[in-house]
Amino acid sequence: MSKSIFLLVLAGLFSLQANAQIKLQEGQPSIEQDRILLEANDAGEEISIPRDEWDSNALKSGYFDFKKSFSEVARVITPEVENAFDLFVFVNVSYERYGSPNDFIPSQRLKVFRRAFPGQRVFKRNGQGNIVSYDPVYADVLGTSSHQPALPGIDAEMKISSGASQRGKGYVDTFSGVFRVNHKKSLAKRYGEGMLHSLYVDVLYPKGSSSGIAVHGTPKSNYGALGSQASHGCVRTRIDFAKKLYEFVLSEPMYDVNLLDFNRYERLPPAPLKDPRPGYKALFVFFYGYNDKNGVAL
Repeated sequence: MSKSIFLLVLAGLFSLQANAQIKLQEGQPSIEQDRILLEANDAGEEISIPRDEWDSNALKSGYFDFKKSFSEVARVITPEVENAFDLFVFVNVSYERYGSPNDFIPSQRLKVFRRAFPGQRVFKRNGQGNIVSYDPVYADVLGTSSHQPALPGIDAEMKISSGASQRGKGYVDTFSGVFRVNHKKSLAKRYGEGMLHSLYVDVLYPKGSSSGIAVHGTPKSNYGALGSQASHGCVRTRIDFAKKLYEFVLSEPMYDVNLLDFNRYERLPPAPLKDPRPGYKALFVFFYGYNDKNGVAL
């Protein structure tokens, strides 16, 4: 790409609303020669838009803002949302060089929080009702400590591989957000090529396409890369973990006919919709680390 064309691309990107924060950097969509790749998965499915249509009013600017820190993402988990769910799957999809090994959920790691009994408080909150950082002592009652896992027979903390845009064409970083499970798609497409026991996030695009991003098991040949970014855009885990998580999330006891509905066109829904619809009481929370590359808290 020539310098003049590159500058034109930059100028176009920043004509979006200021809060879109589009940048040609890690943690953002992949910008290719003729398109902007919004997501891709390990089965070869992709969702993109032509580069000459990227600023269409039909596409919300929020779909370009992948890089949300823990505090930004947790802000939308209100007490009402907390009370509606029993299982919380937190995934730190940031680059491994971000943050610290001492973070409660390090980069490229997944933890499962499980409510031990109905009505149990899941999150620590400050006086304003915002979720605050966790500590290992509080983690014991949520099943996220090493000696008391949330789900029997699996590790409390799991290495994952999220999207790796640095690998080039067909790869994109995993976006941040708070999502319900798309149970219909998860039941229909449990065994995709390279995607075993897939739990899909419940996200829709303006033209009606449902997201292909999932937490799924990856072939054993990819286990060596777990703990670093390596996927096309999904969250890869070990097959045994993915199988147990899938079966637990989609089991009958997790079903609730009065579960709050989310705005499926938002990755950070400001609030649940008033009308409930059938669903499963598990919530995915993808976030992009705690600190930026300079060590400054996001």
